[in-house]
Amino acid sequence: MRLLEKVALVTGAGRGIGRAIARAYAREGAHVEIAETAFNSGEEAAAEISAAGRHSLFVQTDLSRKAEIDAMVDKVLAEFQRIDILVNNAGIHLTEQFLDVGEEDYDRLTNTNLKGPFFCGQAVGRHMAKEGRGSIVNISSVSAEIADSGSSAYCVSKGGMQMLTRAMALELARYRVRVNAIMPGTIRTDLGGWYETEEAQSYLQQRVPWGRFGRPDEVAGSAIFLASDESEYVTGASILVDGGLRTA
Repeated sequence: MRLLEKVALVTGAGRGIGRAIARAYAREGAHVEIAETAFNSGEEAAAEISAAGRHSLFVQTDLSRKAEIDAMVDKVLAEFQRIDILVNNAGIHLTEQFLDVGEEDYDRLTNTNLKGPFFCGQAVGRHMAKEGRGSIVNISSVSAEIADSGSSAYCVSKGGMQMLTRAMALELARYRVRVNAIMPGTIRTDLGGWYETEEAQSYLQQRVPWGRFGRPDEVAGSAIFLASDESEYVTGASILVDGGLRTA
């Protein structure tokens, strides 16, 4: 087990990529703490980790609010006295043309996707700096480098996540805290909807060389590597998990 007895905090772990990372970390021996806005899915994720024989704590948190982030981190530290791994996964997507994006929607998206990781990384980073060790994994997106029509605000937030990763890595290296990013492509996180449409199949054929959409567990594999001692000399890096989307 590559993460045996480590304490991991995963944000937005109630579903999708975050849930897959939480499961994978538990399989590798970590205790996994869940920070999630949605109560039911957060409870379910924590119960699943506990059923797998690892300790889990769910803290319902609005990750767009610094006060709630600080309170959540304090609660996790009170329970475990340490956080070895932070995964900044929580995020939302807004599909709206650039000329139509309103201030309220823009603020809601960037507060969750960029402000949240900044202050979550800061709160956990302070603890890790004192300990002289730790790994922070930011879940970015290939949209940080490939603009999609109708996703301008999302692309901006993920571009910011890329620079946040580098800036954090630079400043925290002196404390032996590593900061890296994963850039998923189009990951299938539900059983239907858009993925079954003709538009999706056309997108797949034209833009994804690997010929299929990704799975959440395939992102989790990279998250295990970046959290483990195997990536001791890796910081400020970004791993693409996109089936070759960026090369097309």
